[in-house]
Amino acid sequence: MSAHDLLRSSGAHSLWGRIKGQPDLFFGVILISILLVLLVPLPPGLVDTLLIFNITISLVVLMTASAVKRPLDFSVFPSLLLVVTFFRLSLNIATTRLILGNAADGPLAAGKVVETFGSFVGGDNLVVGFVVFTVIVLVQFVVITRGATRVSEVAARFQLDAMPGKQLSIDGDLAAQLIDQEVASQRRKEVAGEADFYGSMDGASKFVRGDAVAGIVIMAVNILGGIGIGIFYHGLSFGRALEVFGRLTIGDGLVSQVPALMVSIAAALLVTRSVNTEHLGRDLGRQIFSNDWILFVSGFFLWLLLPTGLPVPMLLITSAACVFCGFVLRRERLEKESQERFARQSEESSQARVPVVDVKTLMKVETLELQIGYRLVSLQDRNRGGELLDRLAKMRQRLALDLGLPVPSVKVSDSKEIGSREYCFRLRGAQLGTWEIVPGGSLALQKDEERLAGVGNLPFEFKSSITLVGGSGFWIADAMAEKAHEAGCQLLSPSAAIALHLENCIRGHAPELLTHECVSQILGDLKEKSPSLVEEFVPDLVKPRQLQKVLQDLLLEGVSIRDTETILESTGSSFSENLKYEKVLSEVRKSLSRALSSSRLENDGQLHAIILDPELENLVESRIIETVDGEMLSLEAMEREQIREHTSEKLTELRAAGHKSVVLCRSEIRRHLWKLLGTRVPGLSVLAYEEVSEDIKVELHGTVDKEMVP
Repeated sequence: MSAHDLLRSSGAHSLWGRIKGQPDLFFGVILISILLVLLVPLPPGLVDTLLIFNITISLVVLMTASAVKRPLDFSVFPSLLLVVTFFRLSLNIATTRLILGNAADGPLAAGKVVETFGSFVGGDNLVVGFVVFTVIVLVQFVVITRGATRVSEVAARFQLDAMPGKQLSIDGDLAAQLIDQEVASQRRKEVAGEADFYGSMDGASKFVRGDAVAGIVIMAVNILGGIGIGIFYHGLSFGRALEVFGRLTIGDGLVSQVPALMVSIAAALLVTRSVNTEHLGRDLGRQIFSNDWILFVSGFFLWLLLPTGLPVPMLLITSAACVFCGFVLRRERLEKESQERFARQSEESSQARVPVVDVKTLMKVETLELQIGYRLVSLQDRNRGGELLDRLAKMRQRLALDLGLPVPSVKVSDSKEIGSREYCFRLRGAQLGTWEIVPGGSLALQKDEERLAGVGNLPFEFKSSITLVGGSGFWIADAMAEKAHEAGCQLLSPSAAIALHLENCIRGHAPELLTHECVSQILGDLKEKSPSLVEEFVPDLVKPRQLQKVLQDLLLEGVSIRDTETILESTGSSFSENLKYEKVLSEVRKSLSRALSSSRLENDGQLHAIILDPELENLVESRIIETVDGEMLSLEAMEREQIREHTSEKLTELRAAGHKSVVLCRSEIRRHLWKLLGTRVPGLSVLAYEEVSEDIKVELHGTVDKEMVP
């Protein structure tokens, strides 16, 4: 029968399985057993076993503390320290009971372990044993425990102070999609765990200090009580009583303080251990023996000490050992440098023969990419105060709220193909443009171009400009910031300006970002909220491709698609009636009338707009023709230009009054009118009369007459 079969047949395997299955119950049994040791008198043999077990546990704790890579890997240590201290104090009481009750019976009254520590470790001398005990207690209490307590206190304070910054860093990385939700949750747990650990260690160190004080008190009680018992109960002389009870008391003190010293050292190792990826032994070897010249200098210094009278053989051996280790490290360093140089030369030679090209990387197309010059790299470095990544994350959140569009993450990379202070936007690999940032400058935004032009001789010089929705931005030097502000400009930092510029580009190309995969994701999210709605319309009445077309047309005019439930319901109902696509889109917009009109309201709660003359509307409607691809507006080139020009004039007057660019017209011509004017007027909204909610007050600021059009 094998050992494994014997273990299974003996029932030990079943017992171990129960212990693993119910660890809480087993831990409770351990605590009750320690309490029984505290209360119930135990025979010396059992006390010996428990003392050996205490030494073993303390040694295991010390070895574990020295082997962990980071303190949080041994996060249970504060609670374990309390249990070990409780166990050790209970053994102190058990041995005290044996010493005071049975010491007159001989040196083995408290067991073999106490007798061995009193005679062997204590040097078989009462004074030597007392001195050794006192030194151990002082080292533990004054040096190790006090230092560990101070380190724990400072570390706990620093961890608590650093928690908000670490949490913000995790949130920023998550928002920038540098990490996923699972990694973010794990990092948050680690941050909270580090603060809890050092806070617990700050309190747990008090247990060790209290244990040292208790050891001194117990020793004094044992000696005084033993002398009294020996004199009054056993008739011993003072010297004999001190010899008998003192030796056992010293042995008891040493057998408890040596494990306590090991646990104290373990606590000090944990709290002084920095966060590393290697074990302590490897870190010590790698960092101490990192420079061969240090060993050479140390060996030379030891050689200089020869005339001082110190033991010459030991100085020579130690000096030779340092020099020998230095030569070994120097040889390893030279061999490593030679191998690296050879590998580098081989790689350069191989690349010279056959150029290595990572084709897969070159073929990969990023949805959104921001390329920056090398002098702008600091904008994305958080350690250098760069806030570009945080700005981009907030920009994606803003677009998700405003448009309901799940904007993909933006890949930020430096490029040598553009200027050192330039940045470039790419959409699916296609370049949208390249712009330059003025060194030490800010972007001055001016909503009202006429007011800016009317300032006359501006007190600052425009370096370069970018066009944004609702106005223009000009790069100016920071020295002109105050004057630019007086001229009615809003100033943005380079990171904020790049993020705002990219946001405008995304708004202009929003339909291209709404892919089939995005629509599938939107339908999946909607199915969790309204499963019956999706099952009713998709895919029998509304194909995902058709819904994608509707959503893209809404985004094309800057309409939010967050209310996908209403959009799908209106789209499905319209398709069920076999309406034309133009009519379907019109019905969808009507279902969103409250959101459409509310988003165009001014601060006074009114909708300010211009309208078209009814005869002009009739003219435009009469030029709409049916084609295979749908409706088209068939206007002469002169008519198109005149309508654009005169409508733009009215809209310019509307914007000069501080209002948004809004045109109201009949639903039959609304989409065609937007196509005619949208490219000429950034941020234009063309609304049908039916798309304005009834409870919204409209104020008209002009009419585009038919007489203006030839």
